[in-house]
Amino acid sequence: MSFSSDLSNFQKKAIKKMETVVRLTVLKLGRSVVLKSPVGNPELWAGSYYDLYTKSGKRRKRKKLISNADAGYTGGRFRANWQYGYNAIPEGEIDGVDKGGSKTISNIRSSVNAANFIGEHYIVNNLDYAERLENGWSTQAPNGMVGLTIVEFRDIVEVTARS
Repeated sequence: MSFSSDLSNFQKKAIKKMETVVRLTVLKLGRSVVLKSPVGNPELWAGSYYDLYTKSGKRRKRKKLISNADAGYTGGRFRANWQYGYNAIPEGEIDGVDKGGSKTISNIRSSVNAANFIGEHYIVNNLDYAERLENGWSTQAPNGMVGLTIVEFRDIVEVTARS
């Protein structure tokens, strides 16, 4: 073999390794936020209320947190709404539930594998209460999901790169 072909082989292996690290890292980040996401549990909400205020800041009314919990409510809508986007931030919401998260993780995996590895990868949740959950609104995820996953990012990359 010549130096040129050795260099070419090295380049191909390095690019393949980068692709593997990027894809697995994005997938592991997606899996992390999905599995850290709380799943609605009406038993935890019993007797929970929230306040509505006027523009001047005066409490106007108190509402029960969820009124249809007994009418066949199934948790998992938040987990189902984690979406992957390549070079574009996904918009809209997903209609459905995924209590265990496996369908959502599978959707992220197939989308990541179909996308080019070079570019911007997004994992988002567009539900209107996503920010509240991230900021500790749920007793199931008092420290959020995204922030905790960001803390793990460096370790995820390092472990993935070594494997």
